[in-house]
Amino acid sequence: MVNLVFSDSANGILMHKRELFRIDKNSLCSIELYLHGGDISLPFDVKKRKDFYETGYCKRYCCTAQRQINKFSKMLKSDGEICIWLSRKCIDEYLGMLWTVYNYKNYAKNIFLCDCTELVDAIAYFSDIEIQTSPLKNRYKLTYNDIEQISEYWERLCNENTGLRILESGNPVSKPVNYFDRQIFEIAGNRFIDAMQLMGIMLAREESAFMLEFLTNRLYYLVKQNEFTVVQYGYIGRIKSFGFSIIKRTNPIYPKVKPEVLFTGQLKRICLESYNAPSALKKENNRVLQKLVITNNGKVRIYEYVIIEITAEDTNRKNIEPLRCVDIKTDKEKTDKIIKCFEQCFSGNYTLHKVAGYGEWNLRLTNNDGKITTIGGPLINEFDTQYGDLSEVVRTLLGCDDLFMFDKNRKQFDKRKKIDRWKR
Repeated sequence: MVNLVFSDSANGILMHKRELFRIDKNSLCSIELYLHGGDISLPFDVKKRKDFYETGYCKRYCCTAQRQINKFSKMLKSDGEICIWLSRKCIDEYLGMLWTVYNYKNYAKNIFLCDCTELVDAIAYFSDIEIQTSPLKNRYKLTYNDIEQISEYWERLCNENTGLRILESGNPVSKPVNYFDRQIFEIAGNRFIDAMQLMGIMLAREESAFMLEFLTNRLYYLVKQNEFTVVQYGYIGRIKSFGFSIIKRTNPIYPKVKPEVLFTGQLKRICLESYNAPSALKKENNRVLQKLVITNNGKVRIYEYVIIEITAEDTNRKNIEPLRCVDIKTDKEKTDKIIKCFEQCFSGNYTLHKVAGYGEWNLRLTNNDGKITTIGGPLINEFDTQYGDLSEVVRTLLGCDDLFMFDKNRKQFDKRKKIDRWKR
């Protein structure tokens, strides 16, 4: 009997638990087709799915998928029986079962279904695989009527061929290919966001769970359609990876991002700390903490520290070494202009969208009454003023091109020697 699964992960788990499941390791076969998205029109052919496979996530997968199908067909010829392992919660498992029954009903002597929902759940949540009872108790042989009903169901989905299929009430249904676009736009808002983080939020939702391939390809398509702009490509080692790129809506329908503060009164003192390391656990050199202090009497001072060592326990960054302390000579007219821009940006009650993992900034604003307002965010924020982006305004007026400010000085990072997470 050929034991068929629809992912390498499930294949590995079954191999590990083969004694419990009474499986011969040579009888296992895995086929990954990602049938929840892409063209499934009849007659089925992986080459027709090239547009879906060969994009952001599934690059060069057509040949791999065809090899897996050929291997399964060869195994079936020498055996004649199929046991399909599937989970009712996973759309790809369900669609893989429909595809297999429809295409191999005339070649298999017997077709069995084995419900392995517990197995798939364990894989999905990365828990230890400790299954108390063998799913073999849920295995049953398909009757002729079962096979005909499954075949009719698959034919209907293939004829609809909408480009996306999801589970509704436990059954696969066709949806338009842009079905998740509104949710994607709402999550992204008007902020910089890691593509993988956006997809992670979508995968946490029951409706779009187990759809990493479709979501990645759909996001890749939206970038090509200029709905999103890639602000900075990510890398795995030296290989460019779209999944780890930072993106932003090209023409957002939401207002500009502003901070969630209630600053009132006249600004007396500004203290901005900008920390360029993306994570406290990153083992990088030249992790720098900058501190900018501006007062309403025209004084400007910049402190810079090098982070010597930082651990998960040392979250308050005590292990720092002073690098420089510079007093900036500038006109009071310029500092008044900066203070006015800060008052404009940080007054009112707004929502600041935060994204973890890109460095951070922490701002303390003190008014004339001594009230301190504190706010923080990632080093990817933009704040509009009447003179332009706040970070650029401050750098220009002070004549300091190397300040991280709120955006990590993305335009200048190639010219500086400070470490950058995207520079390889």
